[in-house]
Amino acid sequence: MNEGRIYKGAEVVELLLGVRLDGVMTGYASAILRLLGDHPNAEEIADRMAEEAMDEIIADPLVVEAFRQQVAERLMGIDSGPLTVDVHRA
Repeated sequence: MNEGRIYKGAEVVELLLGVRLDGVMTGYASAILRLLGDHPNAEEIADRMAEEAMDEIIADPLVVEAFRQQVAERLMGIDSGPLTVDVHRA
């Protein structure tokens, strides 16, 4: 029988952080795709732009920590509202 892995403590936060960041990237791509409308390469452009934005987010340790804190708070039942971050390019 194949048993699933049990995540504990900080592992849960890191796992959900990845899920949260995936959602952010998907949201960016969806918004960009909508703005591009009928552009012939809309999907490719939206994917590339979302990946570039996500690369900048994960390259900034303070921004990643802000997302991590938001995930941890949600797990404790705290809804701190929307997260606004200022990403600094390397």
